[in-house]
Formats: sequence, structure tokens, C-alpha cells
Amino acid sequence: MSQFFSAFVFMIFALFLFSGFVFGTEQVIINSSEITGSKLDSKCIRGSDERMLVIVPSDMGCKLHYIKAGTVNVIASSVRSEAHCEKIRGEVSQKLRTAGFTCQ
Repeated sequence: MSQFFSAFVFMIFALFLFSGFVFGTEQVIINSSEITGSKLDSKCIRGSDERMLVIVPSDMGCKLHYIKAGTVNVIASSVRSEAHCEKIRGEVSQKLRTAGFTCQ
């Protein structure tokens, strides 16, 4: 019975892990044309390494996309306003600057 339970728990964990629930991020692959009309608020560069933070309005809220090596992670969202996304964007930009990135 315990082997069955262990296997069941592992399968549930794997399901959440691969669907993004464990880390709380939504990972998607998009083309730059898909963020047209969004606010490209921060582009951070260190050597050939480039990161972008993009606030995309959604209804009355927003989603903050973190783009690294062509992979996009939604790292913050709000259903009420863009203020939360702007706050998190500022915090992440500061962390990138501390790590040696130049942000525009």
C-alpha cells in the first residue's frame, strides 16, 4: 500500500511541477510580435545576455512578462490595476542592476 501511495504522490507532484504550479510561474514561448502594443518598460543587458520586462495590460489588470533567452515567464499579475506589475518590474530591474546589468 505504501508503494502505491508513494507513486501516487510522485505523479501528483510531477503534474504540478511541469504545469508551473509549484513555482507559481506561467511559462510560454512567444514571438516579439505578440507583445506589440504592450509596455516594454525595461530592457536589461550585460554583455550578450539580454533580459526584458514587459507589462501587458489585461482587462483592468496586467501581466508582467520576464523574457530571457526567448522564454517568457509571467512573474506577476493583477486583476485590478497595473500598479502591482509596475512595482514588481521595478524590484526585478533593481536586482538585475545589482547583478551587473544595464537597464534602459
